[in-house]
Amino acid sequence: MKYRTKSLWIPGLVTGFLAMTSLSMFSHAGLPPRIIFVDSTTSLQLPIQWLFMLPLFGALGAYLSRRADGHRMTRVAAALSPSIVLLGMFLFSLVVSMFVDRNMHTRPLPFLFGPVTFNWVVLPGAALFLGALPFLRSSRMRDVGQASC
Repeated sequence: MKYRTKSLWIPGLVTGFLAMTSLSMFSHAGLPPRIIFVDSTTSLQLPIQWLFMLPLFGALGAYLSRRADGHRMTRVAAALSPSIVLLGMFLFSLVVSMFVDRNMHTRPLPFLFGPVTFNWVVLPGAALFLGALPFLRSSRMRDVGQASC
């Protein structure tokens, strides 16, 4: 198996699958999202239970990447894969709605894009990164330490 597949894609897919499956399960269980920000134009809602589960998934992604001898940035990318995918989807929808749709109602869209991105990309990304932190230390240092003893 190629290095990139086993150190980035498989851990990233596992992290993304678990994060999105748990979000779906919380939605189907009827657990309501909590309102964390209210403005005159929008209110941001975030499933708090899902946010507390994300460090476990980030840790799993970074651990799987570390076991496959992934570099530090590869571990971070594997752990943050759900946030990276959501950011890509948001940017794609922003470009499509602004330049392709040409709807007059999308003029304030860039101002609404910031809080929504913070809610669905930055906060979950921070939770995923928090879980990945213990696995970002170099695994080679551990191997060198065991060989010298």
